[in-house]
Amino acid sequence: MSTIMAPPAAVPDLGRFYHQYSAQLLAAATERLAGTSPSPADDADDLTQDVWTWAAHMPTVPSWTTLLEILDWLCAERIEEPLREEPAGLLTSSAATAATPETTAGPATLEDQFEGQVLSLVIHDLATVAPTAGESVVMRLVADVWRQAEEHLAKAGRTGWAHLSWFVQNAIATFARDIQMAGC
Repeated sequence: MSTIMAPPAAVPDLGRFYHQYSAQLLAAATERLAGTSPSPADDADDLTQDVWTWAAHMPTVPSWTTLLEILDWLCAERIEEPLREEPAGLLTSSAATAATPETTAGPATLEDQFEGQVLSLVIHDLATVAPTAGESVVMRLVADVWRQAEEHLAKAGRTGWAHLSWFVQNAIATFARDIQMAGC
């Protein structure tokens, strides 16, 4: 899966943008899903994480209007074809679920299911920010992603690939910010 990461100078701006608008975006998502979802608050959390994932993959920090356009687009897709989630929120096919019922067990299973993809995404996106970063940096970022996933699972009761890709972006943005702060 190929991703595009913003240049290092724009990465911290997305973090501030997220903190400024995350509650408003969640409210907008909940409002849009109110009539179409049996649990709009839960679905809105997933939907907003998808919006932030799209925003993180944009070459520049999007405007509030762009976030709302992405939200409307993803909301329309979700209404047309709702996601089918397992109880712990792991997106799996019915065949995989039947073959491995433990796929909803929690963070360890999530790590088993997505370990390679998370590692690949960290390596790919880190190359844009710090091309000379070594294995210890990569492993520290991967560990941070799994820490975030465990915290999210404890709070929300589910974590899937969209969340994990956002956690990768967050870990790399934090790393990039720390590099910039150390250089000041």
